Amino acid sequence: MSRTPSLYQETRVSPSIPSPSHILHINTTDKTSSTTSLTRKRAHSEISSSLLDEDTYARHHLASSASVFFRPAHRSPRSFLHRVLSDRRVLEIQCVDLIQKDKSDCWLTFRIELPAPIVPGGVVLADGGEKDALDVFIVTGEEGKGRFELFTVTLRGGLLVRETVPLDFDGKSVVRRFVPSCFSFRRPYRVVAASSLELFVSLQDGGLMRLRREANDSGANWNETYFSEGGWSGTLKGMLSLRNRKTVDYNGAKVEANAIAAIAPSPDGRFVWTVGLDHVLKAWDTKTGKVVAVGDLLNEVVDVDDRKRQGGYTMGAEQGTLLQIVAPTMDADFADAEYFLVVHSPREHVFKFFGVTSETTADGVALVLRDTMSGRRLIPPVDEMLDTNIWHLEQFYVQAGRNFQGSRIWLRARSGPVCRTFTMAFDLLDDRGAALDLEDAFQHDWSVVDSSSLSVDSLRDLPEFRGLEAAPESSTTPSEKWLDFLFFPGRFSNASLETALNIYRQGRKLPKTSGKGLKAAEEPLKERITSAVSSKILLRRLPNEQPDYDGYQEDVHKEWNTFFTLVSHLHTRRHESIGFAVDAEKGLAWTVCADFVAPIRSSSKFELLHNNAGLQAVENEEQLDREIMRQIWPAEDDPLRSRIMAVAQQFRRFMSPAAQEKLRIESATHALTPNDEMTPADGLQHLYDRCGFANEITDDEFETITTSAECFNGLGTLTEDAFLSVLDDILDKVGDAHKSLESQMLGLYGKDVSIAIAQETILHVQGVLLDSLALVIFMAFELDETELSPEFSSTRVYELIMLKLRETELRLWLVSHLRQEPMKSGAKEADMITMTIYESIFIGDWKVCQGSADSDLAELLTSSSLNWTFGLPLTAQWTNITTFVMANLLKHKEADLAAEFIHFMPEKDSAWSTYLKGRMYLTTGDYALASIHFEEAASDLTQPTNTRLLNQGDLLTPDELIFFGQGPSSYFQHILSLFEKLKLHSHVADFATRALQYMMSDAELTRSLTALDSRKKSAPDSPLPDQVRDAGSELKLLRLQQTRDEILGRLFNALLQTGRFEAAYDTLTQVSNPILQKSNLQSLIKDCVKRDAVPTLLDLPISGDMVHEADKILHTLARQAIASSPLASSSSGPAYHQILFAFRTQHSDFRGAASILYEHLQRLRHNNGSKSWQKMQDPEDETLVRVFVLVISSLACCGEGEGWLLAEPIEGEGKRRCVTLEEVRAEFGRELDRRSEVQLGRFALVGGEGEDGMF
Repeated sequence: MSRTPSLYQETRVSPSIPSPSHILHINTTDKTSSTTSLTRKRAHSEISSSLLDEDTYARHHLASSASVFFRPAHRSPRSFLHRVLSDRRVLEIQCVDLIQKDKSDCWLTFRIELPAPIVPGGVVLADGGEKDALDVFIVTGEEGKGRFELFTVTLRGGLLVRETVPLDFDGKSVVRRFVPSCFSFRRPYRVVAASSLELFVSLQDGGLMRLRREANDSGANWNETYFSEGGWSGTLKGMLSLRNRKTVDYNGAKVEANAIAAIAPSPDGRFVWTVGLDHVLKAWDTKTGKVVAVGDLLNEVVDVDDRKRQGGYTMGAEQGTLLQIVAPTMDADFADAEYFLVVHSPREHVFKFFGVTSETTADGVALVLRDTMSGRRLIPPVDEMLDTNIWHLEQFYVQAGRNFQGSRIWLRARSGPVCRTFTMAFDLLDDRGAALDLEDAFQHDWSVVDSSSLSVDSLRDLPEFRGLEAAPESSTTPSEKWLDFLFFPGRFSNASLETALNIYRQGRKLPKTSGKGLKAAEEPLKERITSAVSSKILLRRLPNEQPDYDGYQEDVHKEWNTFFTLVSHLHTRRHESIGFAVDAEKGLAWTVCADFVAPIRSSSKFELLHNNAGLQAVENEEQLDREIMRQIWPAEDDPLRSRIMAVAQQFRRFMSPAAQEKLRIESATHALTPNDEMTPADGLQHLYDRCGFANEITDDEFETITTSAECFNGLGTLTEDAFLSVLDDILDKVGDAHKSLESQMLGLYGKDVSIAIAQETILHVQGVLLDSLALVIFMAFELDETELSPEFSSTRVYELIMLKLRETELRLWLVSHLRQEPMKSGAKEADMITMTIYESIFIGDWKVCQGSADSDLAELLTSSSLNWTFGLPLTAQWTNITTFVMANLLKHKEADLAAEFIHFMPEKDSAWSTYLKGRMYLTTGDYALASIHFEEAASDLTQPTNTRLLNQGDLLTPDELIFFGQGPSSYFQHILSLFEKLKLHSHVADFATRALQYMMSDAELTRSLTALDSRKKSAPDSPLPDQVRDAGSELKLLRLQQTRDEILGRLFNALLQTGRFEAAYDTLTQVSNPILQKSNLQSLIKDCVKRDAVPTLLDLPISGDMVHEADKILHTLARQAIASSPLASSSSGPAYHQILFAFRTQHSDFRGAASILYEHLQRLRHNNGSKSWQKMQDPEDETLVRVFVLVISSLACCGEGEGWLLAEPIEGEGKRRCVTLEEVRAEFGRELDRRSEVQLGRFALVGGEGEDGMF
């Protein structure tokens, strides 16, 4: 671990575009600018085709250079990230404001497409000055391929705060091109913007050019002037004397040794300070163009002519920051210096602080430089901090406090691919204005900025990564674990995963897609990766012919490791540091990487203890600055906490990955599902046995741990309070979350950064908890009791760890799961953005903490984000918070997430949580469990309650909310509605029955209405209050009756759908509404017939008026069936005439039974030309015979002299007539005679009606 303390840390987030519709393309080429045509989402096939190899991926997604520009504090938006992409032909600009004062977020990403590559260092930005605008200056060109050009792109304030691309936008309206006269044959080297109206450009041959324009000029015309040591030169002739034969290589070109590598205008604009590659510091008068001061960068006075003759030291052309002008606010008469120059010499890595004063002389104004550290060498120990002597300083920046006190310097040093940021707080001047000796401070007071937790090395240290190895006992497959790890929000970009997948497919000679056609293009990335990884793995068999599943999973894990090697390589390239900037007005430094941007924030107390745990070695303590030690360990016991963290972390790392994974999973299970029958001692024993602690630590490893623990006198000295003090520091209290700056709100990047801070902190907390738990278990079971402190109680420590682990697991779940949310209400699908569940639900609680008077944004960012992350009182409000989250998940119809989240729900802790579990089971299809939970929640949710508290999460609509707290009947009505929407009729019937159980019966309602009516009639002149009361009571009873009928109707429908016809009939008899009753009866009859349940229909206890209604229904259906198809007994449809005959016979209506059969008989005769009728003429067919027999029998049952019926006319032929039993018998006789004649072979020679004409 680094010997340099850490006080700050980076929190990296990837530059993201909310949706393609938020990209504003500005084409500076001669081609037509394209805006809206490029704002659509690209299909997967298009993305895949553009990411076939690493080079293509790098061109499109990895910036070659980048930085952050800050407008003045009163501007909004004010912080802009600019990145150079696509072989330096695209400049991408995004607003990265973290906190804003009003709703001035910039949603657009500006992509400026250029006709030629941008020269290195050829992008500068400037505020519009009097205009609210952002001016972007870009120098393009390529050595030997045409001229160099200057592009001015002006993005006005209205465009900066737009949410969408303007439809009428024309790129030409914001772009102006200019070609300085010297650019046709001279190469620009460095560009600096003094303002939006003035640029300074150094040339590769040592020249310095100033470009100025008027306030009204757009950038198409600039006034060129050239500096020379003798004064202004308006022509190129004056520059020729500056040429020098000595050159250095720079990006394929030659740069003169005296080329200017650093340019800094003075605060008043009167002078321009420059540093050349020849190590010369110069001051140029902007009024005369002359050099008014010149000297060696380290204040070695050298004559200019002598330096030219001697040659001298030459720096590399890629040199980083060399010069900064600092103008701190100074009290009156505090110091003589008007401003200060801070310079860095790469020759010896020495820093100098020069105070600058001006004097008026006969020749003009003279500048005087005073070395504030004269005789002292300010050399930062970068060799030791980077552990190498080969490095170079890329950038530095000095933040000066008032009177140059409370200041800070930032360094960014690189050694090969390793680039680290260091910082130091210092006072340059004392209270009397005298310079302080900083030599010792520059040697010992530095701290390192902790690198991102997203780096590959940091990710490999996560408990989650150590559990990725295939474990046969694990219920989760290797593929599931790897997918969870790779798709953790904000960890790896989809573009890098897509590219790794394409490279992996090429390496294994797999097809570019896992399928064909449109479906293959739309296949989710997770599925495509999984398919590719497992595509060539075979399931082998063991010697006993059983499938070798363990071997299969091991093979899968090996392939995942191969795939991750590709991903990690691309991920490492994403983290390549390429830029650094400091927002002086807000006190926030930024690191920019190839595919990340990172504000550098102050570490929290927990992070200080955790990140500096390795500094507790005895040999290091004396070398640390006391002020730094005080910041890291402000309390007396803090050093002990750090040491315990370090030893505990070392111990868990000695455990095997399988044991670590078991510890992580088992401990989380214990924390989330506590067993009342398992004591803390039992829990410790279970973890000890399950994780195999007895065989995990070797003797050598134990010796190492023992040696490390000597810093606190051995493990045996650790008490319960020592462990509890470590756990108490895990972010339970991070400040006062209620004190906030109400005018501040989060910007788009602020939300991403806050979530990233939450994620990395929660993962660190999880690691510390598991470290502590592992060490406590080891001490409890592997060390002899006599070796332990009598004040050590493993069970109490275990209980606290379980409590905090439960909270940590919940927070980790919330920040690791995603959902789609609209950017604003009513947004289109294309304008959906992805965010974590935590952000979606709780982002409204984010507030800027009110810090101390001197708090900067680096401190406020940490405190505000951690207050937001850890401000929820989870332990005290566990039930309320978990039910709120579950309700929110259900409201968003996220069934899968809700099913996962149920593990965090309390067991029978509240009726509302039980109800929510029922809703969750309803969405997942576990209807029986849903019904059980709804029943369990009924007793409390039916009681009067605070519906506002009940409906946290807004799951219930206002119409649904009225069913709660109004008694069991209303509650069960709500539940049956839930099942009714899903057409789960059996459950609808159950809960409709439950709802009716708690309502007045029909008889009770009738009695109450009768009594009320009698009272009104008996006292027609009763007092007005009594009349009003009676009217209200009557209205209430009528509503109850209406509600009861409605529930009965829903119950009847549910019973009907489930084939429970007896119960359905019993239900409809209870309906008071005769119209509804009749309609239900008709539905019952039709369903019985349709489902071949006629016997059930006939067995129904139909009586009273219902018999008449049923008869009318059946008669109507029978006549319709007979009219449409006389042979209704066939497969053409239900034989309603037979059903009606049976029904009437069952209810002793014999005449009616005979009538419907006789009508059927008449219909058969009327259709005597049909094939069916001809079939009935066959003597062997008994259809007509049976019908006649049934008619005759039915009429005979009517009694003596009552054997008659009324025959309806057939299709208007004839009139209604009375048919007697004797006439029917006569017709039956003729039918029998006909059959006899046919059997004897005597047929009719002439056809006729009926049986007439028989021969």
